[in-house]
Amino acid sequence: EVAEDIAARKKAEEEAARKKAKYAKLIGPFNAFPAKLQADCAAVMGKLLYTDELNSSNPFFAQYDAENEWYHIFSEEVRIPYRINYEDSDEIYASLAGERAKRIYSCIFTRHLDGHIREKHLRKLLSGSIPEWCLPYLLRLSGEYLVELLQPMYDAFKENPPAYLPQFCKENADLIEMNYKRMVSYWGMYYKDQWSLKNYVGQKLFDEFFHI
Repeated sequence: EVAEDIAARKKAEEEAARKKAKYAKLIGPFNAFPAKLQADCAAVMGKLLYTDELNSSNPFFAQYDAENEWYHIFSEEVRIPYRINYEDSDEIYASLAGERAKRIYSCIFTRHLDGHIREKHLRKLLSGSIPEWCLPYLLRLSGEYLVELLQPMYDAFKENPPAYLPQFCKENADLIEMNYKRMVSYWGMYYKDQWSLKNYVGQKLFDEFFHI
């Protein structure tokens, strides 16, 4: 390689490393998951790849929906991203050591821009018992417009309700209300001609599970 090519490649590698470190910090263990998961979260974030398809300066369209969207897990606060644009890799997922790391990965990818990817990782989270630290990600999905997200969540909760759900709902009453209003708004926009609100799966999800 000529000197100019080597220098250009080195500069590109340094920029990629800088971006990766920046974005890992934004969704890192210090805000998106409880402190006890810091080591696992850092290991997962170290493997994620940022795809620069939509906005080269920021992988989040709106990093957070609102300044006050802090979720509580046994009095500990976490703040999850609104949307991410990391590359979803089955190879990376399979390489993660342990079930907890895989669940962290799936939590992160329930915030992906692509609804199919959100659904894919929601279904992974719903398989087996659901740790308390997954609940903010599930509640946030309950306020979205895709019935393909609401139905599997309702079905899974009906079969095996998360053990920590009542305490989580009690600690997050304001966010339960906020996500309920989102769900109703989307029902009015997309589904009111198909289902009455009473019979809509989103309403059932809040009536039976995400309630105070």
